[in-house]
Amino acid sequence: MKRPTVITVITALTATALVLPATAAEAERTPETDMSVRVTGPAEASPGAMVEYVVTVANEGPEAAPLIVATTMPKGTTKISHDSRPVVDGGIPVDTLNPGESRTLRIAARIGNHKNAPVLPAVFRAGGSDQGQVLFNDTNTSNNAAEVRTKNLKQDSLNGPDARLGITGGITGTGTPGSALTQTVTIGNTGVHRATGVWLRAVVNPASGPITKVTTVEGATGSHGTTGLNYRLPNLDPGKTHVITVTTKAAGTHLGPLGGDYYLGGSNGGDHELVLR
Repeated sequence: MKRPTVITVITALTATALVLPATAAEAERTPETDMSVRVTGPAEASPGAMVEYVVTVANEGPEAAPLIVATTMPKGTTKISHDSRPVVDGGIPVDTLNPGESRTLRIAARIGNHKNAPVLPAVFRAGGSDQGQVLFNDTNTSNNAAEVRTKNLKQDSLNGPDARLGITGGITGTGTPGSALTQTVTIGNTGVHRATGVWLRAVVNPASGPITKVTTVEGATGSHGTTGLNYRLPNLDPGKTHVITVTTKAAGTHLGPLGGDYYLGGSNGGDHELVLR
């Protein structure tokens, strides 16, 4: 008869030992979730513009939990708000998300002025802590962050070393003494970057006679005399050209060939020579 009594006592003690600790552990245990973040935003913008990011957070895990969406904006970004309320310390609290539930956050911001950055990145992360308190255990951290890379319209992507200058020319006129001759030179940039520090110098041949007029492009600085010219030309973007015309009063081919010698250079486009005949 003692054997059944012993079994009954052990069973009761075992049940008590299991129930009480389990209740305490349940109160302290953080829920298991799988929080995910997706975001859409502007493909391109100028620094200082107001933009909107649409962030979708979802709980793809088995248990409910709240979360905080942390934001990292381009340097200098201001007026960050969610539902017309300022975003404080870069965090947006989201009330409890049930399994399978999602929320959409619309975040407005005046993005910062990255003058030398080709993109203006914004990152959004699902955070599981609030002032050091863990809100949930995430079973899949690979989908906790999303990024928008916005093209910076004010970033000057044409600055660089790869400009390729070239020069061509031609002469119109008979060369009859006293008649007008026109020497036309075309400067082009076939590179991928802007040509800077562009200059053009020339010496006309004696047969072409004295220079009576030089027509340059807007923004050119320099001067010409009767036998030559020296000009600093504006920067030249890829695929663009500068056209300069030099008008002379022909002295006659008895003094030699018509035309002149043109010298072209730039800070990143090399030096070039055109012998115009």
